Amino acid sequence: MVTPHTTGRKGAFRVANEMMEVDPTITRSDSFLVGHTRSDGTFPTALVAEKVVRLFAH
Repeated sequence: MVTPHTTGRKGAFRVANEMMEVDPTITRSDSFLVGHTRSDGTFPTALVAEKVVRLFAH
């Protein structure tokens, strides 16, 4: 299953590029989190929530 993004018409590259303009030290993990989190702070699916927990557990 593909993890749905929540960026609307923006693509992942465009979101990451806008983030890099503000803070050039962002990582792929940071851009994944922004692109897959709703504005209210929830995740679209349980699969995305699991990935985020595994990603930031380190």
